[in-house]
Amino acid sequence: MSKKAIGYCRVSGADQEGALITQRGMIENYCKKNDLELIHNFYDTGSSQELESRSGIMRLLEYCAENIVDYVLVTDRSRLSKSIVHAGYIEVCLEQKGITIFGVNQEINDTDEPTRKLIRGVLHCIEEYKYHMDRIKCNQGFQRKKGSGELFYRCPTGYKYNKQDGSLIVHKPSAELIIKAYQLRLENKPISTIAKSLKKHRNTVKNWLQNPFYAGYLVYNGGLIPGKHEPLIPWDTWKKVNPDFKVYTYGDCSQKYPDEIFK
Repeated sequence: MSKKAIGYCRVSGADQEGALITQRGMIENYCKKNDLELIHNFYDTGSSQELESRSGIMRLLEYCAENIVDYVLVTDRSRLSKSIVHAGYIEVCLEQKGITIFGVNQEINDTDEPTRKLIRGVLHCIEEYKYHMDRIKCNQGFQRKKGSGELFYRCPTGYKYNKQDGSLIVHKPSAELIIKAYQLRLENKPISTIAKSLKKHRNTVKNWLQNPFYAGYLVYNGGLIPGKHEPLIPWDTWKKVNPDFKVYTYGDCSQKYPDEIFK
């Protein structure tokens, strides 16, 4: 009788669906070659650090607690977590149920042999070190972009990236919606009415109307800096729509008007 296995696949971003398919294929091939019955696959997209926010791995642990499983298969153990603490917690939970974790692309799989456990621990340390170094590099990149007026977060509605040079350019169809929202707000239309007119969710329209990006500014270091992008609306229009901006907190920064910052 074939032993039962479940697979776990994880990628760092929601746009990496191809990588999830590749991981799943490797696990399926491993099961076929080793006469294992693959009864379920679990998936996560996103950072490996916040264990509780990863629904896939939490459902995997719940499934293993309630069902008979012999193996949990991953392409390599770093897919479980790059945090030593979290990886150790997952391994303990599974080992208490008599479940063996296998990295289908790794040779270090024996959970009982002391030397192999030591090597596996070292590999976890290296993975966590690499993760934190990548975070530092990303943060440095964000800080550089912030200081230079470049966009350092997801491209907002109304804009798109130029495929040739990566610069931010206006996306006319969606930009027209933003401009229309500001026009209606200047006419003292309620946000709910504007949302209904534009066929958008109320919170979406509210975020549009409160975002200084559309007036040409980026939030940075407790204030605003001029962006390198083309504004959709004049700054005076934005101030009229947001008369209480001085006491409004956008993100985690207490704001000041740009004309007060750059006197």
